[in-house]
Amino acid sequence: MSVKILIVGCGAIGGLFAAALSSVAKVTAFDANAENVRAINAQGLRIIGKIQHTARIEATDNLNMLKGTVFDTVIFLIKSKMTAAALAQLRPVLAGNPALVTLQNGMGNAEVLLSVPDAVVIRGVTMNAGRYVEPGCVESLIEGKTWLGPVRGSVERVRRLPNCSTKVA
Repeated sequence: MSVKILIVGCGAIGGLFAAALSSVAKVTAFDANAENVRAINAQGLRIIGKIQHTARIEATDNLNMLKGTVFDTVIFLIKSKMTAAALAQLRPVLAGNPALVTLQNGMGNAEVLLSVPDAVVIRGVTMNAGRYVEPGCVESLIEGKTWLGPVRGSVERVRRLPNCSTKVA
């Protein structure tokens, strides 16, 4: 798998996307919950509910572990109020110019990501629903569609993202 994706926030929705994308890309999760990170690294990311499986992904709560890593895409799936701080922490350690994607609830997330000069910024909406059960485990409640579109960049750049039931708007 040549596409490398960083999921920022591996809670309910972040966990669902990390697991789904792990079948078509190399996924790394950055999560502030050290207990969640330890469980994912030890036993995999377990998805329970209608569709059950265990995804083997790398997870870290240590920014130094990401230093110099080149990701094709960074997907933000954290609380909106944390976006600016997470972006500020990640910018110095990430290499290259990854596409920045927000699938977060709330206002202003894309605008925060647009603060990175020349970055491709993509925003979207998802109808997936999940619940964080315990460290390393997310329950899939609703498997819905996801739509993505460019805020800065081309529709072609959005189409290059790995497909895990997404629609390009």
